[in-house]
Formats: sequence, C-alpha cells, structure tokens
Amino acid sequence: MTLAQATGKRIMELASQNNYSLKMLSELSGVSLSTVKNMIYNKTQNPSSMVVYKICETINISMQEFYNSNLFKNIKY
Repeated sequence: MTLAQATGKRIMELASQNNYSLKMLSELSGVSLSTVKNMIYNKTQNPSSMVVYKICETINISMQEFYNSNLFKNIKY
C-alpha cells in the first residue's frame, strides 16, 4: 500500500468512526470536498500534511494518532 492509499483509508476510517459524512468532514475542516474525495479515492499521490492536520483538528486527534495505524506499516512507494 502506498502512503496516499493508506492516508485515504485512514481518513475514511476516522470519518466513519466519528459519524462524519465526507461533506460534513469537508465543511468542518475547511478542506474542499473535492480534495477530501481525491485523497480517499487515491487521486492524490502526495497527500498534504496541512490537509491531514486540518482533518485531525476536526476529529480532535493528533497527527501522531492519525498515523498510529497498521495502515501505515509496510508502506511502499
């Protein structure tokens, strides 16, 4: 799995756990819906740290918590 794929899956996982639709996550984080969708559906090859940060702030977790997932083990380029 690539970093972009893992990031998209993690965003989906956290949105689901917090009962956020993609639209709601977008609105609350200030990240455009198209950007969120592009990250989730693997259309962004280089996920932005700032976007991840904004999503983390919205969900009320640290970036360390975001990346503390088995999804990020064995990342391939």
